[in-house]
Amino acid sequence: MELSISVHKHPNLQRKEKTSSMFKLPDLSSPPPAIPPGYGTSLYPGENLDPNNSPEKILEEISRKRKSTELATFVKSKVKNYRDIRKENFHLGKKYCSICSEYSSSVFPQSQVIFHNHNSSKSLRMSAAPRRWGVYPCSSCKTQLHSFKTGIRHPVLVTSSLLNNWQGDKSVNQYPGDDIHVDMIGIPGGTVRILHHAFMAEFGSSSTPVDVLVVGTVNDVMRGKDAPKIIRDLRKFKNDVLSMKTRAGAGGRSTFSVATPPFPPKIAVLPYEERVLQDNRFETLSTLTNMIRELNRGDPRLKSFKAPTFHTWGLKTKKLDPSFYGPRNLMEICTKYRDPQWREKIYTEMVHLNDSSRLRMGKAVLMFFKVLYGIVESKDIPKVLALEIEKQEKESRKRKHYDR
Repeated sequence: MELSISVHKHPNLQRKEKTSSMFKLPDLSSPPPAIPPGYGTSLYPGENLDPNNSPEKILEEISRKRKSTELATFVKSKVKNYRDIRKENFHLGKKYCSICSEYSSSVFPQSQVIFHNHNSSKSLRMSAAPRRWGVYPCSSCKTQLHSFKTGIRHPVLVTSSLLNNWQGDKSVNQYPGDDIHVDMIGIPGGTVRILHHAFMAEFGSSSTPVDVLVVGTVNDVMRGKDAPKIIRDLRKFKNDVLSMKTRAGAGGRSTFSVATPPFPPKIAVLPYEERVLQDNRFETLSTLTNMIRELNRGDPRLKSFKAPTFHTWGLKTKKLDPSFYGPRNLMEICTKYRDPQWREKIYTEMVHLNDSSRLRMGKAVLMFFKVLYGIVESKDIPKVLALEIEKQEKESRKRKHYDR
């Protein structure tokens, strides 16, 4: 007679057997780091990684080293008594700028206590705690968790309120983020001299080459400065950038470019308009635009001549004959303002373009840097085409919404 025996294991024992397996499940809560934005381009050609020797750990080490080096260099560049300056002035208000007040530059040889809103992507990066694999959360990039090292060069947008925080509310405009990392220094109300000082405070001691794009100058015009004086301030800014010392083999020399500014209705009346403005700054802005373009054409090797031109944004232009030969962004073809493209509602207050226009301006800045690094061939996208692309994107999002 054959005896059949069935063995019933206690549930706890069964669980114990499963967990004692030699196979260890991967930690899916923190996967290896994403490839840094721009990796494999001239902005970030790549690292010498051995696929058989934990490349993710090497990338982590590179990232952590960049953070510590960047922070140490920044702190070392401050004036010696910066702690005393901060202690005496920090309590005076939230707008005390610890970046600008604790640094001396060619603009302010003796450090000055400065109060303003100073938005700095580099400051946020330096204060961020490294996460697993040495990454940090970046609010501007499509790759939201990436390395502290973002390339062998620093693309930097230096701007006033014209493009400060230009990405806006991405949950509303559906902008996915930048596909290369561009640092931003944004100071609402900032003149060229203030932007110059702020940049040097953040990057003046960096041994990594920088590519600077300034989008500003309107505040200088509003404060009564004429075009030659503004250009003189821009030249001083440019000279300091091009004189920055970079380590050997760091990726070439630094570059400096300036975008032409919009013509705000608050301070400018177009030739075809019937409005009357007591202090019409149209001629100042026109002269400044021409002088900025000359400044950018100074050295073709630097590709500054490809800088964005925003002086016709927010304006309606005449339709030109197809046979017209010559520049199509001259002020002579601008007839009136496109009121809906400005944030403010009445002419006496119109200074800033609206959020959708600023988003397109920011994309133009991003395109400029991608052209600079050879990631794309040309940035010459007409403004009309850019508006049509934006319209198509909105219609596409609507269709996706209704198809749900």
